[in-house]
Amino acid sequence: MPAPGVAWSRTPTGVLLTVRLTPKSSRDAISGLETRSDGQCVLKARVRAAPEDGKANAALIRLLAQALGVAPAAVELVSGARGRT
Repeated sequence: MPAPGVAWSRTPTGVLLTVRLTPKSSRDAISGLETRSDGQCVLKARVRAAPEDGKANAALIRLLAQALGVAPAAVELVSGARGRT
């Protein structure tokens, strides 16, 4: 789990990034950082894909891979497959 005020943390296998996803947006984009009321910091992302059949999660993986300059296979959804965070 990332430290308060930070949306990412290093792990033995890579980097853990906490993301708040908004599906069915008008565009695919990373919108910046947000500190939630519980103090958790998240990276805000938006995708055009609908949250059905994993389409929004797949779009998020492609968006993050492009932003990080890595292959989509290098990005893994660890948790939250059915939630926005």
